[in-house]
Amino acid sequence: MAITLSALLATPALKLQQVGTSAVADVPVQWVAVTELEDPKPFLSGGEVVLTTGLRQKSATSQRNFVRHVQASGALAIGFATGLSHEKVPAAFLDQADELGLPVFRVPYETPFIAIGKIVADSLSAEHYARLENLLTGHQVLAAALLGGGGLPQLLRELAAMLRTDVALSQYGTVLFATSGSAPGFGAVEQAAEQAAEQNRAWHRMPVATGLKDRCTLAIGEPYQRDAITDYAQSLISVELSNQARRRASERAVVGQLLQDVVRGSLTGSDAAARLG
Repeated sequence: MAITLSALLATPALKLQQVGTSAVADVPVQWVAVTELEDPKPFLSGGEVVLTTGLRQKSATSQRNFVRHVQASGALAIGFATGLSHEKVPAAFLDQADELGLPVFRVPYETPFIAIGKIVADSLSAEHYARLENLLTGHQVLAAALLGGGGLPQLLRELAAMLRTDVALSQYGTVLFATSGSAPGFGAVEQAAEQAAEQNRAWHRMPVATGLKDRCTLAIGEPYQRDAITDYAQSLISVELSNQARRRASERAVVGQLLQDVVRGSLTGSDAAARLG
């Protein structure tokens, strides 16, 4: 997980010191933005720690305006470097931050901004790598479940365990498999909505493409948050159902040809009995 604001401030090597009375939220830091603009709001997207030396903040008005703009952008906190243009965090700056509930911390002269940015970037990189590693492991688990003899039921059980919720698969309006007995029917939308309401359970539905007009649907019990593993599960289910459809078509063609040969009399006697058997 990305480093939180509280963990960042508690990093000994950075020697950061919180000032003011605003509470520090224990939420992940999305990025570090360094700015000396009077209004950095257009260049922020929220969730950042904003670092500044206060170079352009010569008056109390400019200091208050800067804090207001940063708070309006959705930033998590402001880091104010001392020992450059200001020896301490200006009183007007700090008063405005306290009034808005925006945490402020002092960055000592010996701590470069890049050191703060590197810690945040490294934590984000580690989080991204962990997600990719988990996704790869999930791919292997689902593929092994499908190909190891358990088929679609085992794949869906594993998917439900990964998502920590119930899943259900339907085709032609019929539930093929569900990890919960309370899975909704997949007929009319109104009927499904009524069932979901009765069971106090909502379902997130995703279509599964099989190349046929079969309205195949994968349902995941709410609360549902989009996870890349579901995309892979959809692909595996799609391939498996398509293969099953092709096998059924092939078997029907073979049986049809056999019956045709028997009816026409081109296959008789013991050969016909053996083939029919």
